[in-house]
Amino acid sequence: MRASLAHNRVVFNIKGHDYRLIVTMACKMQWVYVKFTGTHKQHDVIGAATVD
Repeated sequence: MRASLAHNRVVFNIKGHDYRLIVTMACKMQWVYVKFTGTHKQHDVIGAATVD
């Protein structure tokens, strides 16, 4: 399952929502930048749209 955010960011839920992966996608260049990997609890602390 995934959710789209602003600024070409996508949040992926991994292992039944235990972990989260936030990436930024540069579609023209076909690149994916990993912005965050962590637990659901850690994800609640950061701002998914602003994490760098």
